[in-house]
Amino acid sequence: MPYIKHKNIIRNYSAANILKDESISITYEELSDILQKLHDIFYDKDTNKITCVALYMENTVLHAIAILYFLSEQVNFYLVPSSPQSKAGIPEFCDKVVKLNISEFGPEKRVDKTVSINLNPLFLHSDEIKKYKGGFVFVSSSGTTGTRKIIRHSAGNLLLNASNCIDRFEINNASSILISVPINHMYGLGVGLIPALISGASLCIINKSNILKLFDAITEFSPSITLLTPSIIRMLLKLKKKISTKTSYISAGEKLGDHLHESFEKNYALLLNLYGSSELGAIGTSPIHDNISRYNGAFKPLNEVDIKIDKNSGQILCDHKYGAEAYVDSFGNELQPISSKGDFMNTKDIGKSDGSLFHVLGRSDNQVNRSGFLVMLEEVEMEIKRLFPELDHVVVFEEAPENQILGKLVAVCEINGRNNLEADKMRSICQRELTRYLQPDEIILTEKVPKLHNGKPDRNKIKLEYSK
Repeated sequence: MPYIKHKNIIRNYSAANILKDESISITYEELSDILQKLHDIFYDKDTNKITCVALYMENTVLHAIAILYFLSEQVNFYLVPSSPQSKAGIPEFCDKVVKLNISEFGPEKRVDKTVSINLNPLFLHSDEIKKYKGGFVFVSSSGTTGTRKIIRHSAGNLLLNASNCIDRFEINNASSILISVPINHMYGLGVGLIPALISGASLCIINKSNILKLFDAITEFSPSITLLTPSIIRMLLKLKKKISTKTSYISAGEKLGDHLHESFEKNYALLLNLYGSSELGAIGTSPIHDNISRYNGAFKPLNEVDIKIDKNSGQILCDHKYGAEAYVDSFGNELQPISSKGDFMNTKDIGKSDGSLFHVLGRSDNQVNRSGFLVMLEEVEMEIKRLFPELDHVVVFEEAPENQILGKLVAVCEINGRNNLEADKMRSICQRELTRYLQPDEIILTEKVPKLHNGKPDRNKIKLEYSK
């Protein structure tokens, strides 16, 4: 009997729609057979007795299918970051560790050759983890401004959060979605992968994406929606290479300046910036039908999302019905609840309200006072990237030397092998082009800045490394 539980998640699809990556291409019609083979493997382990699966992640179709299987079976699973920067271990609440060797899949679609299931030697039979029935998804926070945390999402809320994205981006089984970002992070997972699977849309996943792979995938796959990052957007504009204008583009991870946003749409197609977090998933997006607000960096909340701005601190507070449930420790014990209907979570971002829209100004812990002006460091970074689009990453921090009243702004810039940039000349250009309180006092050029597991710069480590 063919596997059918996945049809509780996939609403509707055309049998000929495809799921593909750089080495595998399968149709939705083939899903039942592959899922059944996967189920046969896990049946021996008795899915009812599995406490939680730790799945080592890569950007492949097989990993996407494994996620679909765990969601279908309501098995608890933890997505293990797989980037070189990740130092993540397997939490003690996971009893099974799964790795997928895609090189063994082959034309015969040998699922049995790809799946490796091992016991976690550190597994602890805690009373807390026994409560997790009905399917929970555990992910790691980005740790951009602090220690990484383990976040517990209910599978049901994760699917509803994805449904919000389906409604906002008008995804259906005629859509084709290209994901060039990691699917173990909430952006790739909750905005790309799960909405595509629910809708039965065709899907293309790029592993270890770069600009050349993106060009090839857009040309060959002809997506209607493409997920990418702001750094790729800047590179596309710099290279001035023609790509499809028939796809809508989604960006997330940082603010897009009006110049960058407007330039992209002038040269390519609709670009929607997404605001969200590992805890709350998708919170809001650029307005689709209001380009003036879109270029000004405004966000429109998704369904079941309420936003308010704290009058005293200016911080963005979010009530998200479909957000995560709690932070947990490595044993599964709940450390802190995150969201429930009627409870506003502090996003730790500074913002302002604009009627039914809102603006994100920057992190509350990433602002400094410059001669009486409150400066968001993200704004300085964005301005430097605007002046020097060839930079891959820019991190600005304030250094307060001893015996000096005023601190100085230090900009650490990743040049990634480009030798035509000089720090002194860059600083002169900044002094000429930027408002005084946005000008960096020092610019440091480096081949590569320290990164977090999700590819974002590790601000804490950069500040420690480059402070004098």
